[in-house]
Amino acid sequence: MDAQLYFGGPILTMDTPAQVPALLVREGVIQGVGNREALAAACPKARPVPLEGRALLPGFLDAHGHFLACAYAQLQCSVEGAGTVEEILARIRTYLAAHPRPAGAWVLARDYDPALLPGGRGPCRRALDRAAPGHPLVLQHRSGHVGVLNSLALEQMGIRAGTPDPPGGRIGREDGEPNGWLEEAAALALGRGRQLLAHCNGDAAAQQFLEGLAAARRRFPQAPDIRPVMVHAQLVGLDQLPQLARLGVIPSFFPAHIYHWGETHLENLGPRRAALLSPAASAGELGLPYTLHQDAPVLPPNPLEALACAVNRRTRAGRLLGEGQRITPLQGLAALTRHAAYQYFEEGAKGSLAPGKRADLVILEQNPLELPSQRLGELRVSVTIKDGEVLWRR
Repeated sequence: MDAQLYFGGPILTMDTPAQVPALLVREGVIQGVGNREALAAACPKARPVPLEGRALLPGFLDAHGHFLACAYAQLQCSVEGAGTVEEILARIRTYLAAHPRPAGAWVLARDYDPALLPGGRGPCRRALDRAAPGHPLVLQHRSGHVGVLNSLALEQMGIRAGTPDPPGGRIGREDGEPNGWLEEAAALALGRGRQLLAHCNGDAAAQQFLEGLAAARRRFPQAPDIRPVMVHAQLVGLDQLPQLARLGVIPSFFPAHIYHWGETHLENLGPRRAALLSPAASAGELGLPYTLHQDAPVLPPNPLEALACAVNRRTRAGRLLGEGQRITPLQGLAALTRHAAYQYFEEGAKGSLAPGKRADLVILEQNPLELPSQRLGELRVSVTIKDGEVLWRR
């Protein structure tokens, strides 16, 4: 019999009661939560696992990410954190020196973020020509919606002065010639009863999705609840949130945008509108079971960063962006566990610590409910457990 008895640290159930002194797991399934002595008596052969003050929670669930893209990204050149054009070019040269390839082979670079560059101006085709001579090169914006190509890549894609912008995309130009900047579609080479997950960043896109769902509900009144998900819901209006509630839509927010690109949003949208990015607090007040995500590989799939950003709502420059939309650490943890399981129709098996559920667990080095909010970014995972088995240990 494979059984473990966890104790000696805060055990946060994401259920009722909210915190218990011990948890019993047998054959990969949670058998009981509560008093340590009672659980030990129920299973005398259970192996004791002292937490030593660390916190035990349900395993985190990624509410929205691109798993294959995360894997593929590991094969590409990363320019993450580069603060000048020359640093970007140097990163690419260093990558090619370490990973030589035949002339003419494509080179893919990722994590380009013009918000980190002076004046927000990044490299054009001519600059990229210097980084990878003899190779078609694509420098992908961190969002995944924009790319910058060198001259050889433009040539091989057939993009010339007379090439029209494709529907839903834009080709950047200087003096009538393509400058290498491609947006959206130009840069591209989650039935009844099926769940819908739609990317909706702007309020107009959100409204289009809501109206489409409402029309479908009128046409198919007996259709099951598919728990549709509005992915990102970044600029969903406070006046639209009641529509989400009526239609059973789950908003999945990307709160790390506030830290990484909050200053850009302030510049583009103004302080009043930018303060309402990812309005998690307002969604929670309406009872919406919102979730949080990192949109990996746009950002690494780190749920603890999503938690810290949703709680603190600070930009990279330290400005508070939308104090009224801050949530509590407990609310954020619910979004990463219980709500995410509900989003995926897995609430019967995951998302909280209760008898009969799978022993998918995470042990954190500190209790997130006791840390000052400004220190949530320091939280680290100590152990991850899947079906009772330790998969990773720091």
